[in-house]
Amino acid sequence: TTHRLYGKFKSFDNYTFAGLRKITEFLVCNSTLYEINANAFGDNTTLLKLKLIKTDLVQIPTNIFHSLINVQELGLSDNPKMDFCSQHMTSIGSEFRYLTALRKLTLKYAALYQNCSKNTADYFKPISQVIDLGLSHSGFLTAGQHDPKLFMHLTKLENLSLSDVNPHKKCPRTEKELFANLPQTLQQLKRNDWKTYDEFKLSCTIDEETLSGLKNLTNLKILEFRYSEMIFGN
Repeated sequence: TTHRLYGKFKSFDNYTFAGLRKITEFLVCNSTLYEINANAFGDNTTLLKLKLIKTDLVQIPTNIFHSLINVQELGLSDNPKMDFCSQHMTSIGSEFRYLTALRKLTLKYAALYQNCSKNTADYFKPISQVIDLGLSHSGFLTAGQHDPKLFMHLTKLENLSLSDVNPHKKCPRTEKELFANLPQTLQQLKRNDWKTYDEFKLSCTIDEETLSGLKNLTNLKILEFRYSEMIFGN
């Protein structure tokens, strides 16, 4: 069953949801939630899906992960105040190691106005168990030069969504190094919506050399470039 919460509330105290043993999906959306105490879900839960969307949370709630050992899907999309790339963060969070069952992580619209250029390949290392990663419309690749091996430790990754992401949206040819360093397990890559209102330069179009790294992805079955006018030129 699914439990949904909307509206104005600021925090979840310890053991607030400890008794919800039959709930498999928990959704908080469009709320003023800014704090979740470490034991809000008790010592262990039957939760398989947790989605915290459009909240006032400032930090990734890694403090609750110790009790979410059964969670397979985690959604942290569209939380504008949530810190993903501050100076003290060397990774997305070592506490993700508790989520041994985690297979899908969605971070749409995450880190939009944050400087993530210092993130190294170790950033996503704590979520090496993830199969499906959604980073569309996010800011993880936006500021400055990012580490081309950013996804190196995602050794089980099958689906990666990176639609509408700058700076590649403005100059798709800069995608070459990223394409050359994707996990060998990748089966589906979504790079939709590369439309740009800037003047599109011929030097930014995707050519065979840009895509050369994809030849090494022997498991790749789906490559999407929808809504991406002119990225291959005329």
